[in-house]
Amino acid sequence: MRALIDSNIMLDILLKRDFNQDALEQLRVMKSFGDVDLWASAKSYADCFYFLSKYLGSEVAYRSLEGTLDWLGVCSVDKTDVESALGQHWKDFEDCLINMGAEKVKADYLITRDRTGFEQSSIPHGDAADFMAYVAETLHLEYAIVDA
Repeated sequence: MRALIDSNIMLDILLKRDFNQDALEQLRVMKSFGDVDLWASAKSYADCFYFLSKYLGSEVAYRSLEGTLDWLGVCSVDKTDVESALGQHWKDFEDCLINMGAEKVKADYLITRDRTGFEQSSIPHGDAADFMAYVAETLHLEYAIVDA
């Protein structure tokens, strides 16, 4: 299974935000078992750096993002992708570019909290909990989080 995470999910993970923490932990477990190949757009790295550096300082931003490179693949978009995205006339061009990255890496799922932003996507999408439900339904895999 291959999934691309949107900037908002990347920030949820990096900042350990309360939104869907159980599902994000299940995603980490899934990754540790090698059951998912996780990707992020280079655009998401720029967005996350901006946010993290603004609120936590650039050194924290650099360290945080460097720490993701061992568990996230990074995809970029090129001129052909931008031309294609421009021709699709999505409401939010940025979301369309993220979707182009997901298509480029042949993602099975796009993990985002912005469901409405990806309504035009042909790739199944939703938040981390939706993704875990998708995995349970399509792969018949479930990941239990047990407190030690």
